[in-house]
Amino acid sequence: MITLRSIVPKVVLLGKSAAAALFLTGIAADTFAQPSVALYPPLPPKDVFQQLEHFPDPLTRPEPVPVGAVAVVDLTRIVLKRPGQADWTRNYVTLAAVQYKNIGGVPMGAYLLTFCPADFRRREAVTYRRRIAEVLGKIDASLIPVSDRPRQRQILQASDEMFARIETGVDVPRDEIEAFARRMGPLVRANFDAMVIELQPSLDAATAEMRGVLKAGEWNQLRIVIGSHDGVLYAAQERYAYFKRLLGPGQEDRVSFVAPGGSASVFRQSPASRAFFGTVNVGREP
Repeated sequence: MITLRSIVPKVVLLGKSAAAALFLTGIAADTFAQPSVALYPPLPPKDVFQQLEHFPDPLTRPEPVPVGAVAVVDLTRIVLKRPGQADWTRNYVTLAAVQYKNIGGVPMGAYLLTFCPADFRRREAVTYRRRIAEVLGKIDASLIPVSDRPRQRQILQASDEMFARIETGVDVPRDEIEAFARRMGPLVRANFDAMVIELQPSLDAATAEMRGVLKAGEWNQLRIVIGSHDGVLYAAQERYAYFKRLLGPGQEDRVSFVAPGGSASVFRQSPASRAFFGTVNVGREP
């Protein structure tokens, strides 16, 4: 069983090398991240509320690609893979969804940062606090509905208080950071729930378009692989349920998760994810 205590020594070692960035991101940082070492989930840069020039790319693909049609779905796009044919790809992410995700993920950045060496966490806390201040000034220009904007401010302001504590270089006690996660958990989950709702129409449209390009009989054989990493596992479970409903009763085996690194397997949740989201049961996870 993985515990916070068991991973701390590993995290400290990772923090002394370039591998720290990989631990904190879980995957390659998306194009919205600009800090010195990108933490997952990143805060948006200055212009993310105005335009979306690049789509984040957390897609991981199963290896090897199974025989027959496979649709790999993450929180931004669908990739349809068929033997002997070029991949069919459809992005369905929206800018509002990215804003919900990035802001909702900031407390996780604070949580993970507390496991890192003092110099590293002080430096990154300064970066985060500067960007939080920038984003707070842009909430009213965002695509997030007015009714949800107070929650964005609450998330960012509470995170800023934690980053201010981290910036001093003190070791934040484990019970304090765990209490922070419990307090922020409902707000973070609300943001990811809002992201899922925001993406529903575009996911419906992308799925319908994919079905339109399938050949006769392919839909009844299609396998769905939900690509995700730990930070968005909570939201990805909705994708899992969505496609199980579409495929119908008795077809559950045609939907599975793919773990980071590319192998379709049991998807295990990290302690950080559990701290904010609680236990997320997906696929065959025990």
